[in-house]
Amino acid sequence: MAPRTFIVPGIGNLTVGCEAPTRLRLADTCFRSGGEPLAGNFLLWRNLDELLEDDGFMRPFVGSMITVLATIDGDRDRKNYFTVQHNRLVGWSSTERLAKFKPEDLEPFAPNGGCTGLRVKLPSDHLAPLTDLVTFCGDFMRIGSCWNLVLFTVYPGRSVGPLVGNVTQRTGEAFFRFSHPGVLPNP
Repeated sequence: MAPRTFIVPGIGNLTVGCEAPTRLRLADTCFRSGGEPLAGNFLLWRNLDELLEDDGFMRPFVGSMITVLATIDGDRDRKNYFTVQHNRLVGWSSTERLAKFKPEDLEPFAPNGGCTGLRVKLPSDHLAPLTDLVTFCGDFMRIGSCWNLVLFTVYPGRSVGPLVGNVTQRTGEAFFRFSHPGVLPNP
């Protein structure tokens, strides 16, 4: 992906890109099968390029950058998580509020070596919900008057922040497997 540069009012230029290994990982997690109704999958975009080229989404993205960049103290901010709301449904969230489930609907899991949480068991009557939120995580770095954002992840749904500790306890969110079916969108 060639980096894309945006003008952020009152801030200056922001160039957004990601490294090749990140692109490959996102293709297998969040941009699967052209909008197949699965948890953590995008409906609107087949890849990161399409997302960053979608002017209808990039307007709220650039608007949110005014707030995000204003909170950065200094010339660098590592692992910044931020969420942008679109005016359309973008895909299926890989999390849902814990309060929506009974204890018997959930099982413990460890998505990586540094965190734990609760995940919805399969089979389940609970489907991954559609969402209008997109969460990003990346490193911001200012070089002169320009900002660069190197993306580490992007996914449909609200931010759960870093995957450390007990994420369900910290966020109040239960997780779905990436193979968990999602709600079918209205035609």
